[in-house]
Order: sequence, then C-alpha cells, then structure tokens
Amino acid sequence: MAEIKIKSGREEGAQTATVNFDIPASTSDAVAKYGEQTVNDLLGRALVLGVQALVRVKMSKGETDQATLQAAVDSWTPGVRGPVTKQTPLERATNALKAMDPAALAELLAKVKAAQKGSHAAG
Repeated sequence: MAEIKIKSGREEGAQTATVNFDIPASTSDAVAKYGEQTVNDLLGRALVLGVQALVRVKMSKGETDQATLQAAVDSWTPGVRGPVTKQTPLERATNALKAMDPAALAELLAKVKAAQKGSHAAG
C-alpha cells in the first residue's frame, strides 16, 4: 500500500490530503489487477507526460528549434534523468528575472533601490 500525498494547488492555504492506494509491485501484477489494455493506456499517458516535461524544460531554456527538440525526445530514456547542469546563484537569479512580467520586475527593482538606500543610510 502506497501513501499518496495530494495538495489542491500551489497557492498559500491549499488543501492537503493523504490517501493509501494499492500500487501493484510488478507489471504482471498490474495486468492481473487492471487488464493489459488499462496498463498500456496508463503507460502511454505517463510517456506523454514525460515527453511534455522534457520539451517544456528545453523550451524554458530558450530552445525552440523543432529538429533539436525532436532529437532530445529521440534520445530520451524514460526513468533516466539527464545530466544536472549546475548554475551559479547569479545565473539562477538572471533566469528568474527573465521569467518575471514587467510589473513584477518594476516592483522588485523598487524594493532593491529602497533596500540600497536603507543600507547606505545605516552605513
């Protein structure tokens, strides 16, 4: 029996629940419990989600060339993570700034300027 934790969303105050579910230990157990067609359908959906996640990550890093995206999908092995690319704190911050809408970016800039004025006044 697997314990599955669920959160209703990402917002603050989201509801949470924990349920138990019997996940078969092997493919043959899954086929015996649910049938071959259901197991194959679930596998197909899981593979689609994996491909979508892979391509989403590539696109979020600026990759848009169809041939390059297809090559990434062609070389993908389900269940095997790609190499982890280490980013410096500056690179992470720069990427986060690129993803912000102009209003949020302006608000952040105002806060940074206010913080700089405050640190100069205290120093």
